[in-house]
Amino acid sequence: MRTTTTILSTKKLKPSLVRIAEAAGIAVLQHDFIKTVSTLDENGVRELSAAGKWLVFTSKQAVKIYGTLQKSMEPVHEHKIYCLQGETLKAASKLTNCEIAGVAHDAASLATLIIKDGRVTSLSFVCGKMRRNDLSTALRAAGITVEEIPVYDTVYNGKPIGDSYKALLFFSPSAVESYFQTNILQAALPAFCIGNTTASSFREHSNNPVMVATDPSQEAMVEAFIKYFSNSENNKSNDRTSGIDRRGKGNRDRLAK
Repeated sequence: MRTTTTILSTKKLKPSLVRIAEAAGIAVLQHDFIKTVSTLDENGVRELSAAGKWLVFTSKQAVKIYGTLQKSMEPVHEHKIYCLQGETLKAASKLTNCEIAGVAHDAASLATLIIKDGRVTSLSFVCGKMRRNDLSTALRAAGITVEEIPVYDTVYNGKPIGDSYKALLFFSPSAVESYFQTNILQAALPAFCIGNTTASSFREHSNNPVMVATDPSQEAMVEAFIKYFSNSENNKSNDRTSGIDRRGKGNRDRLAK
């Protein structure tokens, strides 16, 4: 009989992905460690309506709020969008009167891409109030004017979970902060992070193994932890037949690129 492994996701996954994990012998314990609340006021509406040609998004939530507002705005010109891959790109691709100019895996790579473009002298960064400054700092250092337009706030929603899980999934730096406010992480427990920015936040709190998804999406996260635990089970089986002791040797180098 297959042994069921339990992992903790700090964001609720799509039901179809939970079923895929369960079919692989992995139970997903879920809790939304953060919640988002729209804070778009009249001033924000004016700023978005007057935004220039270039827009930047690093979260799906910012795209969704902008998209809702866009339906009531008179189009001034076509926008060129830089955004993160995964869920943010999927949402941005549905916006009208917009063209995707470039995508990247994380904020630092996105800033590099924008700088290399050479055409961008100023842009509007549609974002949340709680965010890291990596992107804006890099762009401003390169001489690009950045107008930050916060459209939502992030509220911590952490709670003590216990220690019955064998790995964690993190989808944002704020979820990392929320988790560590209410929980103590077991030593050596692996963490799967949706991107390098989230992984950096995790490393500020723990020296535990970190795996970064190959694509910033729920699908890539699920694929990563299924492969990880599948390899772990295979190693245990090989150890029983060969007598080799592999304790302490993880699989994270192959998965975290």
